[in-house]
Amino acid sequence: MYTETETDYRERQIIGAILHKPETAYSVFNMLEPEDFSNEAYKAIYKAMNQVYREQGDISIIAVGKAMHNRPDASEILDRIQVETNPYLTAENIE
Repeated sequence: MYTETETDYRERQIIGAILHKPETAYSVFNMLEPEDFSNEAYKAIYKAMNQVYREQGDISIIAVGKAMHNRPDASEILDRIQVETNPYLTAENIE
């Protein structure tokens, strides 16, 4: 059984903050590198987010999911982050 560590929680919160407020991406990407993440799944998401931002200048959960097409668990991880980091998320707010 997986037990989330404090580090995992913080890494998930960083990713969630960028997904929910994409305007924060530039600042965060200037402070943190993918190698700063210890959770491999979150490291892969952060790396994909950084790539999407560099290529498109914006971030959406759909674009990040597409950038992670080689990870079979990408959708599951992104969905969990999206919901767990925003308790007020409703279907009408999802693109």
